[in-house]
Amino acid sequence: MTDRIDRVTGVVNVPEGPLRPLRAIRLHVGRPCGVNQPTTAGVAGVRDMLGLMREAGPDDLGLCLLSGGGSALLPAPVEGVSLKDKQEVTLFYTLAARPSTK
Repeated sequence: MTDRIDRVTGVVNVPEGPLRPLRAIRLHVGRPCGVNQPTTAGVAGVRDMLGLMREAGPDDLGLCLLSGGGSALLPAPVEGVSLKDKQEVTLFYTLAARPSTK
């Protein structure tokens, strides 16, 4: 694997904030810091990721890491589901998870 390190490339959607430039991986701001909502910027980052996967050959390795905030950082609405739909569902579940203040 070390003989192929020069071929490493990628895109990672991250929250807005200070970004440290990386050699082979492009950090793409996918949402504002502290806001767990899907955005058009996040969709654009996912399109870039999917483009890399389409270009991958049979000897290439794809790696996907999902962590907290995946619903906001990896929005890829399927046909028939809009980004607005995803935002509304995310907001619904966010509000439903909050403790009652009654």
